[in-house]
Amino acid sequence: MVNISRAPLTLKSLVEKELKTQGPKGLEVTVRAIQKKHREAILAMVFYGSCLRSNDLHDGILDLYVLVDSYMAFYKRPLMALWNFLLPPNVFYLETGSGEDKLRIKYAVISLSQLERATTTLWFHSYFWARLCQPVRLIFFKDQLVCERVKKCVLSALFTFFVRTLPCIERDFSEEMLWCKGLALTYRAELRPERQERARTIWQSNKKYLKQITPYVLSWLNGGNSHIISKKAGSYRLDASFSQLFACKMPWIARIALGKLLSVFRLVKAAFTFRGGVDYALWKIKRHTGIELELSPFLKRHPVLAMVFASWRLFLYRAIR
Repeated sequence: MVNISRAPLTLKSLVEKELKTQGPKGLEVTVRAIQKKHREAILAMVFYGSCLRSNDLHDGILDLYVLVDSYMAFYKRPLMALWNFLLPPNVFYLETGSGEDKLRIKYAVISLSQLERATTTLWFHSYFWARLCQPVRLIFFKDQLVCERVKKCVLSALFTFFVRTLPCIERDFSEEMLWCKGLALTYRAELRPERQERARTIWQSNKKYLKQITPYVLSWLNGGNSHIISKKAGSYRLDASFSQLFACKMPWIARIALGKLLSVFRLVKAAFTFRGGVDYALWKIKRHTGIELELSPFLKRHPVLAMVFASWRLFLYRAIR
């Protein structure tokens, strides 16, 4: 597992600065609305996703991670706590304001202790470390200790992302190639096609920050002797043995297959935790695969049957492979 204390000081400073950068105006309304429902159990809230990149809170649905101290403290029902622990996160929907001021919020609940594990190399699937390695904003934290723990999660996610994806990129690579191809690889491990243009959008939206941190993460990686990376004119070279590359590439076959299955399970779970969950699941499927599924009113009233039917149709369309 990664030793955060060995991370370059400049990298820690850049990550902390990005985390604490003020988000778009209006986020405080969202924070208060979620706190009103679950005040005592919340340790922190992390803003990420497309609305962060566009700097427009009305550009779709806001994506938040709500980090909690304990699932049992957060939920009234033990079954919800168990679901969240076994297959994190649980996803909920909230609206604030009205008319032009209406905000649509999707918040994903996970305990901070579980997120700390999920961003390390001990966590097999890329779901969490692929998101936390991208720019995120800490819009609420209970105290400075919690802030430090979230910062360590981001640093762990960066290290894990580089370790897991770097060997799958060409030996000679640029910073842009590393991020675009690396993120596209993580997309394949979920219920979405590989979309190079989406990864490129993330790169273009956050180029300054990503270019700043990349040399320091690679330096950190070199210090651990996981890979040997030499810098050439305007690019880098990965000097690793065939066995090292093979050992890193092979798990992606399992990671991609497992990810498709986990995505289906998460959609089924969202059908129960998310208001209008079946409609949300169908929207999510269309957004990430381009496939528009029509379900009967009967299926919409029975979320599990609806998701089984949707999964079978996606398999026939080869969206799940």
